[in-house]
Amino acid sequence: MASEIIDGNTIRKVRNMLKAGKTGKVADSSCPGLAIRVYTRVASWAIVTRDWKATIAPLDEYGADDVPRLRELVMKARQMKAEGRDPEDLIAAFRKEGDVKLAAERADVAHGIGETWEAVRDAYLAWVLQHRNRDTHRGYRSALGAVAGGDLEKDFAPVRGKPIVSVTTKDLVKVRSSIVKRGDGENLRQADLTVSALKSCFKWYLNQPDSLIEASPAESLGKVLERKSEDLEHDENDGQVLTQDEMGRAIMGLESERNAEARLASFLQLLTGQRRMTACSARKSQFIAHPDYGMVWRLSQDKAKAWRVLPLPETARLTVETALGLAVPDNAFLFPQQRPRKDGDPMDGHISERRVSQVLEDMRAEGGALHGLAFNPATHTLRRTFVTVMSPRMSKYTVEGRRLGREDVKMITHANEGREGTASLVYDKGEYLDVKNAILTEWQDWCLEGYHRVAAGR
Repeated sequence: MASEIIDGNTIRKVRNMLKAGKTGKVADSSCPGLAIRVYTRVASWAIVTRDWKATIAPLDEYGADDVPRLRELVMKARQMKAEGRDPEDLIAAFRKEGDVKLAAERADVAHGIGETWEAVRDAYLAWVLQHRNRDTHRGYRSALGAVAGGDLEKDFAPVRGKPIVSVTTKDLVKVRSSIVKRGDGENLRQADLTVSALKSCFKWYLNQPDSLIEASPAESLGKVLERKSEDLEHDENDGQVLTQDEMGRAIMGLESERNAEARLASFLQLLTGQRRMTACSARKSQFIAHPDYGMVWRLSQDKAKAWRVLPLPETARLTVETALGLAVPDNAFLFPQQRPRKDGDPMDGHISERRVSQVLEDMRAEGGALHGLAFNPATHTLRRTFVTVMSPRMSKYTVEGRRLGREDVKMITHANEGREGTASLVYDKGEYLDVKNAILTEWQDWCLEGYHRVAAGR
């Protein structure tokens, strides 16, 4: 058998042999085992060793650029053979996938030393059924595409039958995108539920003693609505916002909300331009009486040990005082958890963000205060409206002799109050309570003006 470094010239030589009706074999001198076998009318890529022969594919299936991958395949096949395993599953998977790593992982599954996505998913769901309530199991089963014939089953095509070690973040992005596209933009919340379920599933699997993965491919997978929020931070004027009268209608809609904690949390978010989660997770200890402003909200503590402080105008203060009157004594949160995750679980958390989102969703339903709008407002719409309305008004305010600009609205909406850089965060201790109070008061008055106008006309 002739031996040479197989390249494009070798392939041309083999084709000339076919035309001439010659037979023979050409071995690759740089990779023992890789060869091209030439018969009277056909030629094929093959693995040829002293005690084993296997056909990879017809010659025309692969060209000179594919030779490095074929060499990798042969080395992996010989290793598998030495382990006492049949490499035919590897070769068949390579013909389908064109990737040696993925082919090897599929072969591992076929040989019982690997697991598919479905195997891991089903094991996780069995664990959920045992350790969580049945509603959680039912929701996760649907969100992970495990319901045969269900709407989400086809969305999981990118990972169907795939070895768990081969699943990538990009695969999961395709799953998420499929859910969104299938719903023509109406499945954003379903997509986010699937993202949450995927994160939970892979986190569980990663922590199993026999786990085959070193990191969760779902770790950096973002939620659709979170990504919309991130986009909003780059340019918070993008997207739909509420008009003054529509904001008034939203406030009027809150009057019909029967869940007091959800109503108050929504109103606090509306009046302060904060994120939904910021309002939901507010602790009673964060609200401090202030001699000049009545009450301030100490929102968080950053790495520089500096608290972010917002003064609360009258309506926001009354909202907090009402919530404090309803708060549970042995729960640290202003808006306490309303039901346990499962029977017997502690009730020491905060109100579900999902429950607060439901408030605006109910307003969009027929007969609701926001029914009939050209778009579907959600909790982030309240924050976006605050930024859109107040950004152009910032120039009316000054701080230490500097007239503020549009970007300075971040002193209300952002965790670092819009100040960038370690020096400013550590050494700029000014809380600018007078300016913040003026901004939030103007915003409050704008919202209430819309409310009173709408209320007068009903």
